[in-house]
Amino acid sequence: MPAILITLIIISIILLVIVSVYLIIKAKLETLSKNVFGTSNIFEGFKKQEMEIANTPKSVSSLDSVEVPKILKDFPNLNIDEIKSLAQSAVILYYKSLEKEKLQEINNASDRLNNKINLEIEKVIKNNIKYSNVKIHRSVINSYKKNKGVCTIKVQTSLEYISTKGKETKKVQDRVNTELIYVYDDSYSNEYNGVSLNCKNCGAPIKELGTKSCPYCGTGVVEFVGKVWKIDDIYNV
Repeated sequence: MPAILITLIIISIILLVIVSVYLIIKAKLETLSKNVFGTSNIFEGFKKQEMEIANTPKSVSSLDSVEVPKILKDFPNLNIDEIKSLAQSAVILYYKSLEKEKLQEINNASDRLNNKINLEIEKVIKNNIKYSNVKIHRSVINSYKKNKGVCTIKVQTSLEYISTKGKETKKVQDRVNTELIYVYDDSYSNEYNGVSLNCKNCGAPIKELGTKSCPYCGTGVVEFVGKVWKIDDIYNV
């Protein structure tokens, strides 16, 4: 048998093996794709999964049932929905600042947060990143802590926005924490830009949580959420 014929037979066998392996792998991938994505085309499956991820809000870790009673014990007149609303407004303005590349005024924002946002603005400008169409899905109380004269409520929010980097534009589902602080011991107020509560009549600091009247002059104390709680930090989780 001529050598060339033998060579052709060997090549044919190799090609047959390659084609067979390819068909087996293709069949397995189609089966896997159909089971996982509901379509035999794995590329369509991945695209479908990307779209589902882009359109499915991220879950949030709610501890409302545990933390809200603790908060209300210390702040009986506090409106939890208002706290969540403050957090949501801050998140929207946070991303609006990045979108406009200019710090937007966030009510009751601490100096720390404003400085952080300015740094983030520098980053998006440097990396040519754009944010737009911010939409809030849900906000929950994630934690409540007291430490060194400061109470901190952490609100967790799920949201979506459009992110553009260069020529790539995509919808992003995200989750952020917003920390609101209340300083009940004025010895720490300098660190937090003096956000503690003082009696409007005599100016004495109100250090005891849940206080209904000034311990010095007896004037009734009304805690205005907007004036007492400060938005101190916003970050992704």
